[in-house]
Amino acid sequence: MRISRYIPGFRSGKRWKKIIASIFYCFVFICALTSASAGDISNMFIFINYLILPFIAFNLYGLIKKRVRWYLFVIPLVLLSFNSYLSQYMESVEEAQKSALPTAVMVVVVIIFVVVAVFLIRESKKKDTAVSNIKPPVNAVTVAANRTNAASMISKTVPEEAGMNTFAEVDLSSKYKTSPYAKEKIAPRKQKSPYAAFKEMRTFGRASSNYYGYTMYDTNSAETFCKQAEFMATFTDDCDVFTPCDTYYTTYAQMNDAQLRTYFTWRTKIRQGRIEDTSLSYAFCYIYELLNNIGVASAKDGIEKLIVFWTGFRIHNTKIDHYLPRWIKDYYVVNRMTDSFDFVASRFPVPYKDKGDMFDRLVRGIWDINLVEMYSRHKMTRMAFYKTGNQKVIENCLNVVFTALNDLFKTNGIDLARLYVYVSQDDYYTPFQGAVYTHKNVGDLSAKLNDYESYNCKNGKWSVHEYAYTNFPCTKGYILKTVEIEIRKSLGGKKGLNSPKFDEISVELRDGRRAWSQVKEWRKKAYELLKSKEFGQVIANAAQTYSKTANIIVKDGSAIEIKPVEIDLSKLDKIREEHEETAKKLIIEEYLEEELNAVLPPQSEQTVQSKQTEDTSGFIGLANSLNKDEKELLGTLLKSEQIPANCELLVEAINEKALEAIGDNIIEYVDGRPCVYDEYEDELMSSLGGNI
Repeated sequence: MRISRYIPGFRSGKRWKKIIASIFYCFVFICALTSASAGDISNMFIFINYLILPFIAFNLYGLIKKRVRWYLFVIPLVLLSFNSYLSQYMESVEEAQKSALPTAVMVVVVIIFVVVAVFLIRESKKKDTAVSNIKPPVNAVTVAANRTNAASMISKTVPEEAGMNTFAEVDLSSKYKTSPYAKEKIAPRKQKSPYAAFKEMRTFGRASSNYYGYTMYDTNSAETFCKQAEFMATFTDDCDVFTPCDTYYTTYAQMNDAQLRTYFTWRTKIRQGRIEDTSLSYAFCYIYELLNNIGVASAKDGIEKLIVFWTGFRIHNTKIDHYLPRWIKDYYVVNRMTDSFDFVASRFPVPYKDKGDMFDRLVRGIWDINLVEMYSRHKMTRMAFYKTGNQKVIENCLNVVFTALNDLFKTNGIDLARLYVYVSQDDYYTPFQGAVYTHKNVGDLSAKLNDYESYNCKNGKWSVHEYAYTNFPCTKGYILKTVEIEIRKSLGGKKGLNSPKFDEISVELRDGRRAWSQVKEWRKKAYELLKSKEFGQVIANAAQTYSKTANIIVKDGSAIEIKPVEIDLSKLDKIREEHEETAKKLIIEEYLEEELNAVLPPQSEQTVQSKQTEDTSGFIGLANSLNKDEKELLGTLLKSEQIPANCELLVEAINEKALEAIGDNIIEYVDGRPCVYDEYEDELMSSLGGNI
């Protein structure tokens, strides 16, 4: 019985609330009694209203939140209405009768409060009785206890009296060891049933509130997840039913019983060496366990399990490739591993893009293509010229051109590398960003991955000291696109590119400032140099010089590097014999071809033309395969007009047909807006013709 659960201020069980509520109720009640004894009827009713108002306000809030019964709000509301009516009635009563009424009114009010209290007490007793009538499940321990009690009762002796029979003492402990009432040794159960384990697991959590006598738990936090995961670390399951799960930052708290059984069955198979496909949410939950060292013997074992799982699961889903390199690096740093991180990264299933390696090459004067297009608006590696061409030759030519540009910038007192990288000075860092992870006190530590990247933790605050990429997308895009135009010319690219736009560079290098006088000096010089004719001439000369000195020839639109031919003079006789045999075969084939031409009729001009059309019908075939909506969208993009909303599906369909027709996408997203690749604009305009 808990009548206090119905009184505002006493329901939560918090001491400070009880003190405030007690002071309020006592003060109001004393004021009401004082007014009644003094004959001040109006003030007495006012104080009674003050006494009723907390019940109305808090029960209304509980009714809105569906936490209380409706009558708990209606009863004080009726009392307030009755009190108001009684107050108005008393004002109309004659002065002679008022002196006799206060005591009667107070008696009526007290009676009403007593009736309400009795009603609430009965309701409370019903709830307590219902709870006490719930019988616990009968298990082996309960049965054993009952048997022991029965045995002790039987073994008692009854003294002999007149008219009563006597009973002999029974020793169950020695004579009846095999009887139903003998002591039984109960073997401990190895593992609880799944649902019992899940129920107990859900009780783990940080107590956040005590409402109406019930303790509420915060079950959706990283700390709670770790407690639950430690409790379920050795749990295994074998469920045949698969229940999918699709949530973000997946923990046990977000799964129902069916999903938990599916997850633990899948995890059991992983620990047995079988990495099967499942919902991506389950995969991330397992990764979170490993990052928090759940089911891990040591840090080295944790790294091993992360890499093994990554290697096996990416066969089914490659989305984890985006997260695991960074999380494994954080795991390496936080757990103070002594092995070289280069050795750890060499075991990754995908190549690790080590920024330190690119910066090291830059220091040695080698310009990496991934470095120069990082955060660049123009992406050279996405172009068909790079994808289908000789990538090694293109990258070598790009390195030569950027080396020449760097010399030009140094001549003008600027370091070209400042447009691409900068040294961060102990920037704030948070390990395991995007993961469910409990940040523990690791003490003060310092971890140096290479000469360009190191991490520090002091007094619980993390920082990183590293080389980082600058954010000049327009400037980088302008330089890279100008370089690619000249590289295509020197290496025989079939398609050219439109000249890049220079307008946005001014705004970007000024960094939003209105006047150039407020801009740093090196940015002013860079702007003037990019604007000059010398910039384009240096790029063109460097590209042409490379194509000549590297012995580059163009064959079928692809650049090939000709290596010097080495002739073994000892094999000249054999070469001469093979040459003579080849010459004889060519003479015979030429004779047979002349005989066939004399017998077969000549091909018509239309047939030859149709074959030529088939050879060059990539864009024509693409145009014919597009439907009306796709052609309209493509025409809108080519004209740079306002694009319609929700056109993502059309863009995807156009790119799929382009892959079949020409082997490449023709639309990319720039700042969230679809745009046609510059190198394909002319072909698309001509192939679509009047359909634009």
